[in-house]
Amino acid sequence: HLGHTLRAGPSASASRRFCSFMLLDITRLEQQLGEAVSFLHLQLDNLLRREYSTIRTELRAISIADLRRVAHFIRSSCAEHGWADPRLNAAGGHDEVGNPETVNLYQFVYNVVAPITAPAGHEVVDTSLELGAEGQAPGGFACWLEQDGRRRLRYLRGSPPSPPPGSPDKFVRTFSGSFAELLFDGEREAQWFVSHWWGEPVVQFVECLEGHVRDFKLEGDCRYWVCAYANNQTRIADELGTQGPLASPFYKALQVAQGAVLVIDEASTVTTRMWCGFENVVIAQERKPLVMATTQGAGRLLTTAPAPIDHEQVDHFGNKISPPKAQMERQAQFPATRLEAALVTRLEQAEASNEQDKAMITEIVASQLGGFALADSNLRVGAAIALFGLDKVTKEAAEAMNAAAEPFVLTGSADTLAGAVVAHGLGVQRCSEVHMQSTVADDTAVIAIGDVLRSAPILVALELKFRSCKELGDAGAAALGRGLGGAPRLTALDLNFRACEKIGDVGAVAIGEGLAGTVNLTSVTLNFSCCTMLGDDGAAALGRGLVNLKQATAVALNFYACALVGDAGAAAIGHGLAELRSLESLGLDLNGTQVTNNGAAAIAQGIGSAKNLKSIDLDCRFKQLGDIGAVALGQGLAQASLLTAVHIDFRGCAQMGDQGHSAIAQGLSQAQGLVSLDLRFSSKRWRTQTREEVVKFLAQLAA
Repeated sequence: HLGHTLRAGPSASASRRFCSFMLLDITRLEQQLGEAVSFLHLQLDNLLRREYSTIRTELRAISIADLRRVAHFIRSSCAEHGWADPRLNAAGGHDEVGNPETVNLYQFVYNVVAPITAPAGHEVVDTSLELGAEGQAPGGFACWLEQDGRRRLRYLRGSPPSPPPGSPDKFVRTFSGSFAELLFDGEREAQWFVSHWWGEPVVQFVECLEGHVRDFKLEGDCRYWVCAYANNQTRIADELGTQGPLASPFYKALQVAQGAVLVIDEASTVTTRMWCGFENVVIAQERKPLVMATTQGAGRLLTTAPAPIDHEQVDHFGNKISPPKAQMERQAQFPATRLEAALVTRLEQAEASNEQDKAMITEIVASQLGGFALADSNLRVGAAIALFGLDKVTKEAAEAMNAAAEPFVLTGSADTLAGAVVAHGLGVQRCSEVHMQSTVADDTAVIAIGDVLRSAPILVALELKFRSCKELGDAGAAALGRGLGGAPRLTALDLNFRACEKIGDVGAVAIGEGLAGTVNLTSVTLNFSCCTMLGDDGAAALGRGLVNLKQATAVALNFYACALVGDAGAAAIGHGLAELRSLESLGLDLNGTQVTNNGAAAIAQGIGSAKNLKSIDLDCRFKQLGDIGAVALGQGLAQASLLTAVHIDFRGCAQMGDQGHSAIAQGLSQAQGLVSLDLRFSSKRWRTQTREEVVKFLAQLAA
């Protein structure tokens, strides 16, 4: 962030040291100037025709397309034009930079940005001035530039002296500007602010932002604020001003941007630089979305929530992957070493090349921005969450999550969570959402999870998937039921115990009792399919648990292949549904149960009481369902007049005949907004997607 300081007029000894380099360099620099203007789509006239900048520094954004061209230019021009490292080597000269993949921003600014933008800005009116054989000019090295019939001396290295006394016409100060101002001739807001260290390779920096564009589904002209390109590197002191960090372009640009990208270099140096620390403090205070990016063959991102690309992922079978799971899988590609480095972030201990800058920023952060703690916490927690997804939970990671300053979402393996709870005391008291899954969890692990849930005061979403966990039984399920009482703000619950064959009525009863206390739930999904030990007592308890969920808008219950569930359980479920007056979406699978017409009638009463119901998905493949039960279901459906989408499966219901078919059709015909209909019978499937098709089909079925 210190930018590039142009060499002052060289002494004789400095000229001699530099001259051997310039003999090889000056012609190439002149050639490069012309190539860069064309290759990078620069508008040099934007600088030459102005006397001063009219574009505020915080509104000098650079697009991803511009940055791609920069990376391409580096790869094509670095070796050809003999770029040099700005640092003096042991011999007092400048080493050549030959590998474009390692060119950093210090080197790119020195070799390209400064020469292109840099004249330090003098127009030479006295055209009798001649340059030396190696491009030597008063105070440095330069070349002539013709523009609109005017001849200007452009400094490629060094800085011209002030006009000599008594000769004001020889040197006339003109405008020099930023690299971004060569790309456009007006203010451009950045959508994203980029915090980074100048020492990382520029091509890797661009790869990080390419990853950001990819994962966030951004348009090709996505714009970023990057200090090296936005600030005038020949007048960096003027850009920063004298009013302190809160009046700097960095702060102002952060106010404009919708979010920030923190580019983490290979050594995580960015978290040890004070100006970057200041930026992260502002990001945290302003609650700006923060994306951490690094490169390992391609840009890899850490995000505080699922990125847009995570909402589009499917598995090998074409099934949609939940966004939190997709986020976890994506973040597994982030290098673990950089996560571990971020875990020990101490921004307050960061360094600055200028000790005055460090002292000034430290004082401003402490007195006006609330300190470094929030920014430190956000970086540590982001790293800890990603390590959790990699099944690498350390004591430091657990401590970071337990002390998180902001709520966070935890996604990963239930086995990892249980292990971290036992080994490191990990809690979920700062979690807003928990999404876990396992196929091997046993009672011991799930009891640990249930116990930690008893202190989850801000948890709003809980998703636990324990499919085919053969050693998970009633003890584990009961612990989860007890844990629900510790999450008073819970609004979304998804518990999946599919094929957990040891779970029976005792576990389900505890879950039902836990449900009764979670009165803020709006969405409930419970999957007990293939839990063959579950019977009426467990199903009835779950039904009773629904009664208090007055805010529930979506309920999905799956009892597939629970052969011990019968009418008593169905009756309690129907009674519970009848209390859910806000219900809009219902899913209920009773396939393979012992429910009869009586149970179907109870379910129908619950449906009929849900006056706001818009979507229904019923699997009624229980053999005892006949016309009596179908007629009751038709009557219940008739009262759900706001239905827009219906899917009901009656396959295998051999006792159901024309009377039942007609009753279903008559009931559904009351829903004037019904446009999506999927009815399956043993001999035929009726599927429609338009209102006209629905009306036609229901008339046929009723007849």
